[in-house]
Amino acid sequence: MPTPGTLAEYITVPTHRLHEQPPHLSDEQAAALPLAALTAFRAVFRKGEVATSKKVLITGIGGGVALFALQFTLAAGAEVYVNSGSDEKLEKARSLGAYFGINYHQDKWFKALQEKNPSGFDAIIDGAGGAAFGELTKMLAPAGNMVVYGTTAGQPSPLHLPRLFFSQGAIKGSTMGNDEEFRDMVAWVSEKQIVPVISSVRPFEEVISAFDEMAEGKQFGKLVIKIA
Repeated sequence: MPTPGTLAEYITVPTHRLHEQPPHLSDEQAAALPLAALTAFRAVFRKGEVATSKKVLITGIGGGVALFALQFTLAAGAEVYVNSGSDEKLEKARSLGAYFGINYHQDKWFKALQEKNPSGFDAIIDGAGGAAFGELTKMLAPAGNMVVYGTTAGQPSPLHLPRLFFSQGAIKGSTMGNDEEFRDMVAWVSEKQIVPVISSVRPFEEVISAFDEMAEGKQFGKLVIKIA
């Protein structure tokens, strides 16, 4: 975070960390970009090694990082699957280009997902952890990457380690990124004309209600606060 914090009219940052705003983005769209897009960029490309024709699963679609991961993997030419606890969010994700979506409140959703993609996933981008984690690792394709950038659902369930090492799978932690990755992310967004998904733009007076909405998982995309 910037030294003076955030949600301020003015902050100070080192000049080497200033980048030109992608010209196709509005100020609000550009404001939605930095941290979530950087986190997704590293998870997808540096850790997940996503490329054309790869099959990718993104969990918890609707959050900022997950949606950027969806947009980045689609732009890379991958076939993207998503999950969510909301049918409405799944429908929105499909409208953005997701190949398949499944509700994790559905009975036996793991089995349904495996039947849809029996060959497994080349990369799984997960920000949840929790009880589903162990089952998700079983869905990796040979030499697949399980990329973890968060634990919103708590500590992971037990892993089936023989399945993991016999398939040459990898579990990789990932968070945020460095200056080089930020530069590459901005260039990628410009090249692919990616537009951040914004749930709403709020005045500063509504900042608390915006955080409440995020805590309840109601938003689809980034919540942007307009300072002035």
